Amino acid sequence: MAGEHNSSLAAGSGEVMLFRDWYLNQDGKPLHPFSSARRYKDSWGLGVVFLPAESPEERAKLMDFRLDCITRFFPCMDEKEILPGGAHMLEELDLER
Repeated sequence: MAGEHNSSLAAGSGEVMLFRDWYLNQDGKPLHPFSSARRYKDSWGLGVVFLPAESPEERAKLMDFRLDCITRFFPCMDEKEILPGGAHMLEELDLER
């Protein structure tokens, strides 16, 4: 339908046993020794993964979802609002390029 717009913002975070290719940088390494992030293709959003060896403090930071985005009158507009730790990793990744 003309004039109809449907935008979305996605964020995911979780533990993995190994990094898949799309979580590796151009050198074939993860962004951090035990965690990495990537942008989702064709949508606004980010994915964050970490290995079992990641510290509990860093895991908590990477899993700190701001779920009030769901109930706000004005919804979240970018990744930094919904998953700040992951968005910070994306900023690092952008600087690396």
